[in-house]
Amino acid sequence: MPTAYTPEEGQQLIANMIFKQADSNRGTDLQLGLMTNTTGIGETTVYGDITEPTGGNYARYTLLDTGWTISSAGLASYVKQVFTATVTPYSADITGFFICSTGVAPKILRIQVEDAAASIAVNESYAVTPSIDIGTSS
Repeated sequence: MPTAYTPEEGQQLIANMIFKQADSNRGTDLQLGLMTNTTGIGETTVYGDITEPTGGNYARYTLLDTGWTISSAGLASYVKQVFTATVTPYSADITGFFICSTGVAPKILRIQVEDAAASIAVNESYAVTPSIDIGTSS
């Protein structure tokens, strides 16, 4: 079963947004990216710790603020996003994904580490259904 985290820096950003109604690190919209980290991911992970794939025309997706659905239990979810490697394969195996802010100093709001890494060859895809369960790690 995958392991998901809302790292401390993401919890702080969320708290600033709720209690202070502002945080310059939030920015407009959020981003979804893939990661290739094989170790060192957890509650204390920060934005600079994330390693992303190169090649395959890899690019992050923008998750528009208006596209989120929020449940009464505090689960924020977004529609499935599909990353497809074109021209070349991704440079390294995908070990999970992350959701980050886009402000002055971006912060990681959610990380999911998959049970097994996935090699993405040319014309192969990796699908992610982004979600953030506020304050919960699973």
